[in-house]
Amino acid sequence: MHRLVLGNPFVALVAPILLVVLAHKLRSNRRATAQRNKKDLHPGTPSPQIQPSGNDFDVFLSFRGVDTRNGFVDHLYCGLVGARIRVFMDDNELRLGEGLSEELRQAISNSNILIPIISENYASSKWCLQELVCMMECRKQWGHKVFPIFYKVEPAGLRSEMGRFREAFRNYKRRCFDPEVVAKWKEALAEVSSLSGWESEKFDNGREGELIKSVVQKVLKELKELVADDYLVGIDSPVEKVMRLVNKNASATSCVGIYGITGIGKTTLAKVIYNKLSDLFVHRSFIANIRVSCERHGINYLQNQLIFDMRKREIQFCNSDERLKYISSRFKDEKALIILDDVDTTSQLEALAGNPYWFGSGSRIFVTTKNESVLDRVNIKYKHEQMDEEQSLVLFSRHAFRRDHPPYEFLALSRLVVSATEGIPLAVKFVGSFLCEKPSRIWREILRKMQNIPHMAVQEKFRIICEEMGEDRKKAEDASSAATPCPSILPSENDYEVFLSFRGVDTRRGFSDYLYCRLVDVGIRVFRDDDELRRGESLSEDLMRVIKNSNILIPIISVNYASSKWCLDELVEMMKCKNCSGHIVLPIFYDVEPADVRDQKGQFGEAFHYSGRRFNQKSTAEWKQALIEVSSLQGWQFANGPVGELMKSVVQKVLNELKKAVDLDDPKNLVGIDSHMEEVMKLINKCSGATLCVGIYGMGGIGKTTLVNVIYNKLLN
Repeated sequence: MHRLVLGNPFVALVAPILLVVLAHKLRSNRRATAQRNKKDLHPGTPSPQIQPSGNDFDVFLSFRGVDTRNGFVDHLYCGLVGARIRVFMDDNELRLGEGLSEELRQAISNSNILIPIISENYASSKWCLQELVCMMECRKQWGHKVFPIFYKVEPAGLRSEMGRFREAFRNYKRRCFDPEVVAKWKEALAEVSSLSGWESEKFDNGREGELIKSVVQKVLKELKELVADDYLVGIDSPVEKVMRLVNKNASATSCVGIYGITGIGKTTLAKVIYNKLSDLFVHRSFIANIRVSCERHGINYLQNQLIFDMRKREIQFCNSDERLKYISSRFKDEKALIILDDVDTTSQLEALAGNPYWFGSGSRIFVTTKNESVLDRVNIKYKHEQMDEEQSLVLFSRHAFRRDHPPYEFLALSRLVVSATEGIPLAVKFVGSFLCEKPSRIWREILRKMQNIPHMAVQEKFRIICEEMGEDRKKAEDASSAATPCPSILPSENDYEVFLSFRGVDTRRGFSDYLYCRLVDVGIRVFRDDDELRRGESLSEDLMRVIKNSNILIPIISVNYASSKWCLDELVEMMKCKNCSGHIVLPIFYDVEPADVRDQKGQFGEAFHYSGRRFNQKSTAEWKQALIEVSSLQGWQFANGPVGELMKSVVQKVLNELKKAVDLDDPKNLVGIDSHMEEVMKLINKCSGATLCVGIYGMGGIGKTTLVNVIYNKLLN
């Protein structure tokens, strides 16, 4: 069946005179097969010394393809890549001869994190075992981090050589493998079995989607997920001061309020502290930009984020009181690290961490705010002050000149500009970035305007730079476009954007769980029908309302889908919504043929007729009609292949249907745009493999934004 391809949400431009076109190709997870030495290495040949020469990859995945290639590993790879992690996935291309190729050994040694996925048949592959030996050597010699995943096997089984592991080593003995080499393999298995990792069957009741999310979060943390800034200056002293306040009573639960004016670096300080302490806590949560998030999504959204970060799973609540009661009562025994960034009101703080004793002894709660009054109930307060002039000059120089000190001819001018910023880091960075490569005439003009602004009027100084960047013209264009009413993208009554219907016995722990996580990760509100609302002989009112109030309905039709009357009733309701209300229905045929669904044949037919025998003719007729209708719709068909691309296609299609691409004027009104677009595309295609920044300039009203929108829609796929 035809695969559907679509795009991602539009990223707003900082200023109308600047277009950033990211023609960025994701680095392939495999190196191209190059000229290799055709002489095979005997497994007993001593391996060359491994020495890292710079990290080409963030993560190296080692796995047994027959066990996990098309399922778990494919999902894990896509999850890591989706989080912008560079991954090398060993999938046989570099396995030649009897030993590891030099390319493969370099891929291992030049990765930051090594993840062996130990499955049932892992030990039956000599290449997997050789990779494992190489990984453990890198761990010992160079301090590489090794995080094993025990996929449907127990670590104890590796040490005692139980089951398939015992069979594999008996086979090596029968085939007269070098005893020393085999002994190294056994030693590596014993070592890796003692490392901290994940057991798939024991993690969150076997939900592999949640396991993958945990792995991705762990990797991000190890790679320093909270990157505070590329150019940190003068941060060590504030960090030490805050830590001294916290450590006065290390065993107690502490709540620390960090306050100061806008742009002073409170969030940066909180991120550095989080990175410093995160290794000491199992339970962690960093909730950023609370003021804006609360305005957009409400406090319930932020409470759900806190609960998810602590529990690593979603929990449904009937009302806000129940949610608050859960937070205040369920974490009392759990030592937690919590950052609440940019808290604006006392009520926000009370809803998320109203009392430090909601959390276990030794917990650390940090609150950043510009309003000191928010911290009335906080027992430790720290006022974050401005940088001194020398620190400000270093930070300014890094943004304006890409070096620690200004050139001699700009030194005096730089000191004057830095003085005008009054040591406020955000102002320093903002002005430095704007003045980068600008002539001295522009510097003096900006300086003159900033010096006329009263002391500490930070926002006014930002406004000056925005004006120079054309921000006022951008606002005028935004206001003009806002004056023209546009249709609402989503009906206001819609509780969810996507409704997933599936047969749990077929897909709950695998495909459906992965799809749910991928949709949620891109910000799509998803209802996953997983038996919670199924009661009695018919669909509950709650479940019917959820279906009606979702924009897109995705039935995942699998072999046993028709053996569930609730699945069939859901399908009937979905097709009614499509026919009567225009809902979008996008079916996924999981290991079944659409023709078998339409005609109720094969294994699918057996499941259906089993259900049909137990129910009246009216219900059976409705189910048949719904199956006929859904089998004729355009969707996806999956059978025994890599699912990563399918997931990506589904997510892209959903984003597209939710109108998250750029809407243009009526194409009939676009006159003369083609030639301009072709000229820009010619410039881009001259360097198709590089990352490009293309500037489109012209006077106000000339059509720069329209041209940008047309190019965006052309490139987004």
